Amino acid sequence: MRIDARHALALALGCSLACRFLEQPTPPTVVLDGWWDGDYAAEGCSHAGRMGDEPRIAHCAATDVRAEVRDFENRLATSFATDTTCGGVRFMRFEQGNRDKAVADAMARPHWWLSLNFEPGAAKQPWAMTHKPEPTQFTKGEGAPEDIAHKVCAIVNGRGATLAN
Repeated sequence: MRIDARHALALALGCSLACRFLEQPTPPTVVLDGWWDGDYAAEGCSHAGRMGDEPRIAHCAATDVRAEVRDFENRLATSFATDTTCGGVRFMRFEQGNRDKAVADAMARPHWWLSLNFEPGAAKQPWAMTHKPEPTQFTKGEGAPEDIAHKVCAIVNGRGATLAN
C-alpha cells in the first residue's frame, strides 16, 4: 500500500492532535506551607516569653522572625533548585491569602505538603511532610535548607524505601 502526500499529511495532523490531548504526567509537587511556618515562629517567640527563655526572648526582640523564616524558605527553595536529587520535582510555596492559581491547582491534585516547625535563631529546623490525599505517608526530620531539600526530594522521587503506611 502506498501513501500519497494528502494521506501522509492527514495522518501526521491526526497524530499531532491526538498527542496534544494525551494527559501529561504531573510532576511530583512539594507545597511548602509558608503560612504555618511564619505563624509557628511567631508563636515560638510568644512561648519563649511565657517560659522565660531569655536567649530566645533576646533573639526574638532583635529579629524580625517572619523575615528570618522567609530567608530560610528562600534558601530552601534555592536548595530545591540546585540539588540534582530534586530533578523533576516542582516546588511551590503556599502563603496566607495566596490566590495563585498554580498553587491552588497543585493542591487540588495529589501533592506533598511540607511544613517547618520553625525555631527562631536555630540553624537547623525541624520539618514534617505528608502526602495528600494519603496522609499516612508521613516523614519528618531536622536540617539546614540543603539537608531538607535533599531528603525531601529523595522521598518524593522514590529514591528510598516505598512508604506503605
